[in-house]
Amino acid sequence: MAAPSLLKPTTHNPGSSDLYGTAANGSPRIQIGNLADYTDPNGVSSPAEVGIRVLDQAGGIIMDTVGVASSAITNINGSGSGIVLGEQTITSSAWTTTDAFVTFTLARPASVMAWYSASCGIASVASGYQGHTCMGVDTTTPTGSAQYGFQYWLNTGLTPATGFAIVYGLAAGSHTITVLAEVLGAASITVGWPTINVAVIGS
Repeated sequence: MAAPSLLKPTTHNPGSSDLYGTAANGSPRIQIGNLADYTDPNGVSSPAEVGIRVLDQAGGIIMDTVGVASSAITNINGSGSGIVLGEQTITSSAWTTTDAFVTFTLARPASVMAWYSASCGIASVASGYQGHTCMGVDTTTPTGSAQYGFQYWLNTGLTPATGFAIVYGLAAGSHTITVLAEVLGAASITVGWPTINVAVIGS
């Protein structure tokens, strides 16, 4: 693979080199100009392009002109019960916490992707009977658009489904995302084997 042709920001001379630090594999961490294709140690590829490419200390692609690399999407290993074995019965018409939640800390403001799955069903079927599930971010009483990954359930048998959301611009610090459930009209909603996952997708 040919070495990338870099532009030195202070002089804009094609072919000049301004490393801004070097990754462990010897590649410049900031590359600007007519760039050759590049595959990082994680197997993530960046095509040949006229543009910009940014690498982390190990040579992993953080971003290029195409966009944010998958290696920059980081799974959050927070505390809490991300996977719950068994079933829970919720009888309240107000949002009620399940045992599935994750608490994590962001070193700086960031956007996160959160998703949960569960198998749910209501106790009986009639007009107006519904069960609801969603995720609450730093609240157990979300309203409106803050009911992330909202799902509704009209059936009595347990049916699997997944709720998904991107939460933009969370502040630095500690956060908790919780799977919640409520029931309207029916006696109860059963929430089976709820799981929750969170990943940082950008800052």
